[in-house]
Amino acid sequence: MISVKINNTVLNKISANFKELDATGKDQLLRTVIAGLAPKIRYRVHTEGKDQSGQDFGTYSSPYLKRRQKKKHTGNKIIMFDTGQMQNDIVISAAKPIKTQGGYAIGTNNTFNAAKYGWLAKRFGNFYMLSVAEIAHMKVMINAFMKNYFTKK
Repeated sequence: MISVKINNTVLNKISANFKELDATGKDQLLRTVIAGLAPKIRYRVHTEGKDQSGQDFGTYSSPYLKRRQKKKHTGNKIIMFDTGQMQNDIVISAAKPIKTQGGYAIGTNNTFNAAKYGWLAKRFGNFYMLSVAEIAHMKVMINAFMKNYFTKK
């Protein structure tokens, strides 16, 4: 299960003006934030091979590295990418994999990919949690959204 959630509670802590948004504005902001974070998380995990603290996941074992080379994958750095199914299945949802009250989560449509995440999380931790850079990016997105939203009103 992927458990990155952005909801009203999170945004209330970041922006005092969040409370001034109407329901439509809150929903637009939540969707904007999660849509801006999903590709950054996907890139960090599945291209750079880094966890939320910026550390590399490690290197592949020799037998697994040989298997990857047969598929024309290069490099020995673990990047959580083999077939691309898990990476390509990352979606934004208000209900999957978990019901998120008043917000959205990054999840998966495929139960097998959710299971893969669970297996990998046991070994590597919750690598889809937000990094410091992603949290900073979220704050920039929120501030830009709020400025634009209140300028239009």
